[in-house]
Amino acid sequence: MIRLLTLAAAFIAALAAAPLAPAREEPRTIVVLYDGGQDATALVYAAPVLKHLGLIVEAHNAADPLPDLTGRADLRGVLIWLDEGSIADRAALSPWVRGAVRQAVPVVLMGAMPEADDRFGLFLALDLLYSHDARGYTYDLRAVEREPGAVEVDRHFNNLFPAVDTIRPLQASDAQSLLVLQRRSDTADRTTPLIVTAKGGFAADGYALWSSPDKGVHRWIIDPAAWFRRVFHLDVVPAPDLTTLNARRIFTLGLAPAPKVDSAEAVSVANLLAAERSDRPLNVLLHDSLHYGPSFPAPERACHTGLEELFTGYEPFLAGLDRDEKPYRLTPFAPVLLVCASDRDAAVRAARAVLDHARTLPLATAQLSLDDLDASFTSIKLDKLDTGVWRVKDRGAINTLRFDDADHLRIDWTRSEGVLGAGRVNDALYVSLDPDAAEPKIALTNMPWEPPPFATLVESRWLIRGLKRDIETAAMTVQGFGPGDMVWSVEPHSSWELRFTPAKGPMRRYRADAGDDGLLSFALPPAGADGGTLEFERKDYAEVGP
Repeated sequence: MIRLLTLAAAFIAALAAAPLAPAREEPRTIVVLYDGGQDATALVYAAPVLKHLGLIVEAHNAADPLPDLTGRADLRGVLIWLDEGSIADRAALSPWVRGAVRQAVPVVLMGAMPEADDRFGLFLALDLLYSHDARGYTYDLRAVEREPGAVEVDRHFNNLFPAVDTIRPLQASDAQSLLVLQRRSDTADRTTPLIVTAKGGFAADGYALWSSPDKGVHRWIIDPAAWFRRVFHLDVVPAPDLTTLNARRIFTLGLAPAPKVDSAEAVSVANLLAAERSDRPLNVLLHDSLHYGPSFPAPERACHTGLEELFTGYEPFLAGLDRDEKPYRLTPFAPVLLVCASDRDAAVRAARAVLDHARTLPLATAQLSLDDLDASFTSIKLDKLDTGVWRVKDRGAINTLRFDDADHLRIDWTRSEGVLGAGRVNDALYVSLDPDAAEPKIALTNMPWEPPPFATLVESRWLIRGLKRDIETAAMTVQGFGPGDMVWSVEPHSSWELRFTPAKGPMRRYRADAGDDGLLSFALPPAGADGGTLEFERKDYAEVGP
């Protein structure tokens, strides 16, 4: 028995001494090959979605020589989305794609068929079989396979399907067909215009993005975020998120695509916003009166109490960004400017003042710079230490990471470091990092939920940093504009004393209680513009008996 125990101890010690696998930085760069100018479909529609997924877009015009991808460890994938199909070096395209695939870099073909010399070999590199059989008529095609939720998101296939060549998977078992079309009852005459393979994917022209005959209106037919997550193998991967602060949704900072405001239809920004309220950080909304849906206030109402609430700390429009009303689903990556003045010149002056202010201080929640956030999005490094474990480096001003399709995952508090807390929006998990943590570590688990041994942040309007906590106390530095709305996760039915000390003012004491859900919700007064400290302490522990 002693010998067995000795051998077991030696085995455990050997395991403990075994070196961990070296950390591997998550690749985030997508090389986007496009034709045309800066209004190319790939840049206007795909690039914002890729950025939302935490990916860095490296755009290359197909009229230029193809970029050298050899030995690049930063590549997450290659997107070839052409509007006309023109390629400067037609002979080099297929070998270039094969080289990327050999480096285990997924390649995705979308839009117009590329003018490659070896088109068959191009598709074969993606485990697809291609036959030049463009159906000039499609009235007898019908969908025999269609993945619900992935196809016909914003636009249905009405009447005829777009003309499409014959595309089939090399091995059906190794592919995911989102849409399969068949001619009448002929099971041998099939084509797959939307398909994902282990080496990338293919979306035929007209099957990902619908365009009106005059090219003035565009609608997604596929769910673009879900599509790119699948073809670029983004399973459980953290995405640097620019749309939230401490897991609370804010207006996103992307710039495209956004419809131009028609001055004849615009509903306004009052002069007082540019003059009397220029000292207050403002949310920036770009809103066209034509885009008010039934669940949004009418323009004349939005320019009064709704607008005042919007700029003083309440977000009545934010919930709308999570809904399916159009056009929010089409333009979820653009900031919005709500214009409210009958005088067009006054509206332009006010809008410019708001935009100038927003460029230096874009968020109505805390002192964060747009330039710092954009730079941090590029600089951040996500080193994968183990399955479900990442070390975050060089993140700059970014303090939120998002995990999509993560309703089965939660934070592993025993292995995480420098994490304030986490919140959920639909099936996404938003993880808040402490700005004072130089290199925080995020660990996820799919084990059954267990309450952490301390208070954890669910969401906060204000910026929180320097959190110190134990089983019955928490202390932190706070800064933010408007009311200090916060939600913390604590033990159900616990009672807490809050002590808020603004930088310019005396300490204020409050009481907050958690209900059955264990959520401690409160709103501090709007006195945190210059910063302050917040402490809370549990007050309902029973005294220890004799």
